[in-house]
Amino acid sequence: HSLGLYFGAPRRSMLGAAPYAMAEWQPILLYSTLGLTLLFISATLYFVNIFGTVLFGKKIDSDEIVVPIAEPLDPKPVPKWLDTWWPWVNGAIFLLLLSYGPMLYQLFRDSQWLWPGRVVW
Repeated sequence: HSLGLYFGAPRRSMLGAAPYAMAEWQPILLYSTLGLTLLFISATLYFVNIFGTVLFGKKIDSDEIVVPIAEPLDPKPVPKWLDTWWPWVNGAIFLLLLSYGPMLYQLFRDSQWLWPGRVVW
């Protein structure tokens, strides 16, 4: 992404074989290769873990799994408003508006909706 933004490289092209590839692109392409390698190793380990659990995981003989119920340390009852869903949803929406609001306001304030499309190439 930054290669295209800062150095003008076209997106979704085979840059390794491109005749217009520039020498300044090489370090960023190496970082991309490193990221690809880490992502591949991570995905491989993830699927090895999933398939290993499914195929070779410990089997449970009983039909019913007993899960202990947690007891509170403080016997005071929880306020009713904390047991409902809406305060938590409203809090999450408020935090999203607080974090993304200034950026979205600036984006909509400064954007010009009637610009003609750009010819990239």
